[in-house]
Amino acid sequence: MNAVKATDSDREKTLLSKLAEQAIRTAVEPERSRARARFELMMMSQRDPELAAHFHGLMDRFVSIGEEAVAQLQPQNAPLDTTLVKAQAFAVITFLGGFLFQLANGIAGLHSAGELEDYLHAIIAGVAAEHVALSETR
Repeated sequence: MNAVKATDSDREKTLLSKLAEQAIRTAVEPERSRARARFELMMMSQRDPELAAHFHGLMDRFVSIGEEAVAQLQPQNAPLDTTLVKAQAFAVITFLGGFLFQLANGIAGLHSAGELEDYLHAIIAGVAAEHVALSETR
């Protein structure tokens, strides 16, 4: 099962494109400072169970949004493969987490939501291809 890449006219309609747009906003103030503060608080939460519970809830929500964004891109004429969607969402969320960290620290190499979305689509397609390859060897 392959993810369907949104056309340029569909990009603004997908949750994935909204995630990419929101992520790119982290490159400028005040979002950059807010992102730095979130990363610092996340590190502090390792020593504070109450703070940790808050961040676990936020991460759960981020994962849910990632799964929803990936599910929107699945072929509509096939049953939803939840194992694939979870794997694709994990890869997208992991990539976005690292990308947001880079943006918060001023070291990211991408400058537009479209560029970021292209990478996210490539990640989704790559996980789908690996999923198919693994299922064929089983």
